[in-house]
Amino acid sequence: MLLRIAFVLFCLAGAVAPCWAQEAEPEFAMAELTPETARRAFDAYLIIEAKFADAAFEDYDSLENFVLQAPEGKELEAAIRAQGFAGVEAWLPIINSVEFTLGALTDNQEQDVLAQIAEVKADATLEAAEKARIVASLEAAIPSDNNRKVVTDMMADPAYAQKLKSFSSEE
Repeated sequence: MLLRIAFVLFCLAGAVAPCWAQEAEPEFAMAELTPETARRAFDAYLIIEAKFADAAFEDYDSLENFVLQAPEGKELEAAIRAQGFAGVEAWLPIINSVEFTLGALTDNQEQDVLAQIAEVKADATLEAAEKARIVASLEAAIPSDNNRKVVTDMMADPAYAQKLKSFSSEE
């Protein structure tokens, strides 16, 4: 079974309560991608998906804790380091940004975020400061023009096109 390795740190779909109704503060911030870092991050993801498909990621509250506590954690971190990242903490913002940008381009996730922003702005029960904080958190999930270009270029690259389609269609 293919696992999504806890990439979605921020809710985008209506399958759960709206982001602003959840108690936990979103931990996601979009990173600016370069073609090199996006490709290396995705290559690391593919290695992890292949080598750790049966790992019990769901038993840990974060990928960082998996690395620290799971028997396979050190091997996973080594795979990430082999792709040029300092560790899981450096890799996660990049792969999350690839995923969110890909979702915005292929799965209409940006429209979901924009709809949630509109809902927050229209919510008369929220105080102005809380609205501003929530809107800023949601806006963090909207990819920059640069990130759109980097991921669009990856989608056009035969070496990545089909793999990215599989990545964006995983549940």
